[in-house]
Amino acid sequence: MLTVSGCNFHSSHPPEAVELYNKIFHWKILTNTENHAELELIDSPNFILYFDKENSHCPTYPGTLSLRIQDWNQFLNLDLNTNHLWMKHFVLEYKDPKNRYHSWLDPWKNRIWIIEGDEK
Repeated sequence: MLTVSGCNFHSSHPPEAVELYNKIFHWKILTNTENHAELELIDSPNFILYFDKENSHCPTYPGTLSLRIQDWNQFLNLDLNTNHLWMKHFVLEYKDPKNRYHSWLDPWKNRIWIIEGDEK
């Protein structure tokens, strides 16, 4: 049986990336080395966000993570809109308020979608 274990992100410096995501989202750091780091999502403890530095043993590319929020007002009230780390390191790539989704890019070109709605 196959199960989803997580999502992979590229980083030129995994310790910096894992610390940034930990400070913004408060996800638990599981591993933090020069070439590889892991975060456990608090609300999905079996889902790991992997950060890898590309090398001969690990080809890696920027990845995408989709986060679902129940009510768009929750997103508007999130600290992300005023969080200096988020504002400094993430760039709004796409905004569609009518359909209620935004796309953000981190410094390593990893994409985060924030989507409104119930899980299917």
